[in-house]
Amino acid sequence: MRHLRTRLFFLLAVSLLLCFALGWLFQSMVLRDRLGDYAARELDGRLEASLLALERSNSSEWRTVLGELGKALRCRITVIAPDGNVLVDSEADAATLENHRSRPEVQAALAEGRGSDTRYSQSVKKNMLYVARSVPVHGEALVVRTAFPLALLRDVLSAGRLSLGAALLLAAAASLFLGALFLRQLVQPIQALVKAVNKGGPISLPPLPVRPSAEVQELALALKNMAERNEQILQQLQEERTYLERILASLPVGVLVVNREGKIRYENPPLGKLLRMPSQKGHPFQGVLRSPELVELLEDALRGRDGTCNVVLREEQRFLLAQAVSVAGGAIAVLQDMTERHLLEESRKAFVADAGHELQTPLTIIRAAAELLLEEGSSENQRPYLERILEQQERISALMDDLLLLSRLDSGTAVPLDLTEEVDLAELCRVAREAAALHPLAEHLEWEVDLPESAPFAGWSEGLLRCVTNLLDNAVKYTAGRFEANPGGKISLRMVRDDLLPAWRIVVADNGIGIPEAMRHHIFERFRRGDASRVRNGKAKGGYGLGLAIVKRMAELHGGSVLLEDSDEGAAFTIVLPDPPSGASQREEAAERG
Repeated sequence: MRHLRTRLFFLLAVSLLLCFALGWLFQSMVLRDRLGDYAARELDGRLEASLLALERSNSSEWRTVLGELGKALRCRITVIAPDGNVLVDSEADAATLENHRSRPEVQAALAEGRGSDTRYSQSVKKNMLYVARSVPVHGEALVVRTAFPLALLRDVLSAGRLSLGAALLLAAAASLFLGALFLRQLVQPIQALVKAVNKGGPISLPPLPVRPSAEVQELALALKNMAERNEQILQQLQEERTYLERILASLPVGVLVVNREGKIRYENPPLGKLLRMPSQKGHPFQGVLRSPELVELLEDALRGRDGTCNVVLREEQRFLLAQAVSVAGGAIAVLQDMTERHLLEESRKAFVADAGHELQTPLTIIRAAAELLLEEGSSENQRPYLERILEQQERISALMDDLLLLSRLDSGTAVPLDLTEEVDLAELCRVAREAAALHPLAEHLEWEVDLPESAPFAGWSEGLLRCVTNLLDNAVKYTAGRFEANPGGKISLRMVRDDLLPAWRIVVADNGIGIPEAMRHHIFERFRRGDASRVRNGKAKGGYGLGLAIVKRMAELHGGSVLLEDSDEGAAFTIVLPDPPSGASQREEAAERG
């Protein structure tokens, strides 16, 4: 019963069957009870007629009178003495009948004046309905009983049940027929609507033999409106899809979309130019992409792990940056051509390294010449100029040292360091703090130092000392720049253990001039300074914005990071140094980071 019409027809048939059964049963019970009551009343009337006949005749005539009366009234009449003996019976010889005192109707008549009972009569061999009354006849209290055969009642009851059943069956048949017509009128418009929807065209109510109901008309109108809305939505989606495809085609990056099965769903034209391949839509990306790194990146994205990797196409001498994210139904990869930037970076590194090495020789000669002139006894007028030359030579040498260090850190292979060296970070911080306290600008500053007794770590001690020293030097300069010779300047140096990573955290905070909000995202870039207005004076030398870049690169070399924390005033930096792995694995990771 998958169809609505079948279910409704079945429900109608079951309902009619239940109504027929219950109605037939109820009416049969009512008819039977009503016939029983009617028979009892009839027997009472015939009993009155019998009493009248007994009153008008003497006892010797009772047998004849009651026999004729019983035949006329079609009932059995019996006269019973108070002791139960049968005196007269209209259908049997009283002498042959047994004592009737034990009969229920006789007992009730003697006790209450009237009694009735329904049972099988052994005398006449029939089921009978008995009604008995205790009445005085010729001055003697007698029990007069009338009986009626139940076969007559059953005949009437059967005829009534038969007529009732026929009427109910006829009504049920008519109801089923009318119900089937109604269901047909109900279902036909719905079927017509289904056909109209399946055609895919505009939905309208087809002409029907019978006018559809208001509900069906409302359904047709709702479906039509829905189809129109869906058509508008599909048109908008198609326009947006075309617009998106044009945008993706105009982007300077390659876009690749794959489904859950790993097949290519979309690729924009720049992707084919970057990878030097024709369109491979519908093919598995594992057999199309020639870069193992890109294949692994997309496979991870399909597993729900977003990522980024560098792709090197050595045959084409191209360097790509690939990013992949997991989306519903697949993954998206974006490839950006980094060849020009990579070549510029390599050129910059080579220029810095070459210039640094080339400048070391003339700087050394300039310093030697200036020192020689000072030692040979230059005039008082010449001495300030020679000292100025030495000062500027030291500044240029320090700048070149920083540039060469950054260049070596970026290359990762030319740094003569041992990342397995045993270092006490607490002692290293104490040394850096003592050196910073000797700075000319630190004379009026307060120090808050909270360091553990020891903090064992495996790394490059010289590089880590450079990190802490650069942060403390910046804190001294920026704090002194705000307070100068006035009291109130404070610098905090503390170290805490983070057992969740696990790692050591070195925090350097001050209440100096702080870092502008616009500079916070660029503070770790090269040649960026937190206070662009700070100039060199006689007490201190202005920086070139390389200190924080060195701190960041050195922390990353040890597998850590440096963070600029939010602070109400001044600046607060945190160096995070996680516990490194041991031995060769640490060197390999350091080389990879480089």
